[in-house]
Amino acid sequence: MSEIKEILNQDLTNDKEGKIKENIEELEENVKESKTKVENNEKDSKIEKVTILEQTQETILEDKEAENQTNKINEKTKLDFLHKYTIVITIISVLLFVGLVVFSTVFGLINRNSNKIVNGVYINGIEVSGLDIEAAKEKLMRNISKQIK
Repeated sequence: MSEIKEILNQDLTNDKEGKIKENIEELEENVKESKTKVENNEKDSKIEKVTILEQTQETILEDKEAENQTNKINEKTKLDFLHKYTIVITIISVLLFVGLVVFSTVFGLINRNSNKIVNGVYINGIEVSGLDIEAAKEKLMRNISKQIK
């Protein structure tokens, strides 16, 4: 009987050792799978981070490009305004000059046959408006003579 017990004990021990070995092997496989999953997750995480970084860089570049376009448009608008402003000032100046020439011409034509001095003319504080040249000379001589005496 003791032999049977020994045989049974050995079988039990062998079975226990076999099961333990199987469990250890299974645990080792689980650990390897877990490590692989962790490594894959880390790779995926790195890929996601790189993708996010690339998208951020693209967005920044697009924003800078849009800002440059806006600046170009603003500069063109300013130049267009200055160009239009210069044209308006030039037109106004030409019109004023032409108006002055026309006024002077009309004034000269109206008074070309007149020997009288126009209204509002003073010489040394002496009014000579409406007088002809000879009368104005006489008036000026009289006033100068009075001042000398």
